[in-house]
Amino acid sequence: MSAVGFTIPLAPISWKRTNAVNGRRLTDAKMRSYQSIVRAFAMRAVAGSRRAGVMFSPAARHHVELAFFMPTRRLVDIDNLAKNVLDSCNGVLWVDDALVTRLDIIRSIDIDNPRTVVLVTEMLPAAADVLAEALELRARLG
Repeated sequence: MSAVGFTIPLAPISWKRTNAVNGRRLTDAKMRSYQSIVRAFAMRAVAGSRRAGVMFSPAARHHVELAFFMPTRRLVDIDNLAKNVLDSCNGVLWVDDALVTRLDIIRSIDIDNPRTVVLVTEMLPAAADVLAEALELRARLG
């Protein structure tokens, strides 16, 4: 099983709906810049893995672990933090973030060192199916 990890040494930025002007979607410049930086860190991590002989398949199912260390105590929707990172990694870590089978997210405060930690592990299809069935059973049992 292959894994790729990296840290983005910037304050996490939440995904925001883009504005539409004359039918065109315009992404906020701050969000577009953050997404470019996330993408660059992801590309560097994949390249480093290849140099180390670890082959990572963008077409596989993935387990993604995200840790967001926020610079303030201001509440931010954790799902929008994740969406910004996941969308930024399309075409680099996976073909499309629809291939993310499992997602674990943690949000914490680190005023002095805001950052995002990303760990992506390929999941075997059978493992994803077993996990889904176990969670379904646990939900039914209460």
